[in-house]
Amino acid sequence: MRIEEMVRFFDKRLQYIQTHPERKSRELHTQIMRAYYQRVADSFRGEVPLAWISIILPPELFLSMDLIHFVAENYTIQMLAMGKGQQYFDIGAQYGFPTEACSPHLATIGIAKAGILPAPKVMIGIAAPPCDSMTTMFENLSHIYKCPTFWLDWPYRDEADIGEEAIQHFKRELEEMVEFVEEHSGARLNHKRLQEFLEISKITQDYYLKIHELRKNIPSPLNTREAYATFGIRITSEGKPETIEYYENLYQEAMDKVERGIGAVDGERHRMISCGGYPFWYLKLFDWLEEEYKAVMVVDIHNFIQLERIGDTSDPLECLARKMVKSWVAAKSLMRPYGYTADELAQRALEYKADSFLYFAHFGCKQGCGRFRVVLDTVKEKTGIPAVIVDMDIANPTIVTAPQIQARVKQYFQMLEAR
Repeated sequence: MRIEEMVRFFDKRLQYIQTHPERKSRELHTQIMRAYYQRVADSFRGEVPLAWISIILPPELFLSMDLIHFVAENYTIQMLAMGKGQQYFDIGAQYGFPTEACSPHLATIGIAKAGILPAPKVMIGIAAPPCDSMTTMFENLSHIYKCPTFWLDWPYRDEADIGEEAIQHFKRELEEMVEFVEEHSGARLNHKRLQEFLEISKITQDYYLKIHELRKNIPSPLNTREAYATFGIRITSEGKPETIEYYENLYQEAMDKVERGIGAVDGERHRMISCGGYPFWYLKLFDWLEEEYKAVMVVDIHNFIQLERIGDTSDPLECLARKMVKSWVAAKSLMRPYGYTADELAQRALEYKADSFLYFAHFGCKQGCGRFRVVLDTVKEKTGIPAVIVDMDIANPTIVTAPQIQARVKQYFQMLEAR
């Protein structure tokens, strides 16, 4: 699936939304995503250098260098969620990438070998994170595209006693990364623009935190899809002015529901928490849960981790380093010991008055499958909430099928309601 096809997909979605108006935030979300993929498509003409970056890197630095950033694995997940591109699993496997790895990484290798995406000028990978599948993907991509690649050393822990040391180390890493990107792309960092983008991110971060805290209300004003949509737009467009309008509208829409006592699920009966990535190709699972069991997700990756607000931007690189360590949900869920995740998830479950827990065990995620016992035992001990382990794959529907997933979850909710 070429980038131009993704642009046309968002064009069609936007046309439908405009002829069937519902929520302003949904229209804005679609416009922003469409504009992002159009920028990536434009890079085929070579007008602006393209940087392929990790899914856990925020975009502000690349925007301030007039680089187009492309998160290949996020694109792959979106494509596969649309039911397209299954052949890229086979192409990636034929190349020699391990089939036991995270499926979006396997398919991304297949896409790269197929040559349907614009080639990067530079790539930015993350050195030695828990997600070794991501690291292996970038190693292979650098060979496929013969592209200069910088490995960013991301701090693993952020406790108070080593937090400042980690941030200063990370700032130095970012400075080295900037020098590398400038050398290999010809782009130049504009510190003033970086500060401007970070000021926008500061506003969006405040809205983001307030939006997900509203899910504490009974009934919750956001359904599962609405809540998760707040994530992708940060990966693609964090720091751009239009994101403020999206988050502001979403917050006002949610606040309006709270003030009127209206929930996203009519007759809300169950309040779920989750850990692990969703089966993005089968988001209808959550539509079914909301319809069949009146179950709404109130705690997930967006709000079970304690994120800080973004502070002083006068030193943009230090602010960015601090944000990436302390405030960036895409990374903080990975770069920490399992016990932290378990404790915070249990605390949020109590605060949000949850009664059910879906642990999604993604086939290709060794760290996600490896931590489930720590997380499940801690949550059960501190909250009394029983959990169900949902075996699945976030992008490959052949690993565990939709009927198998639904049957497992159905059995769990039947047990809950019998109690």
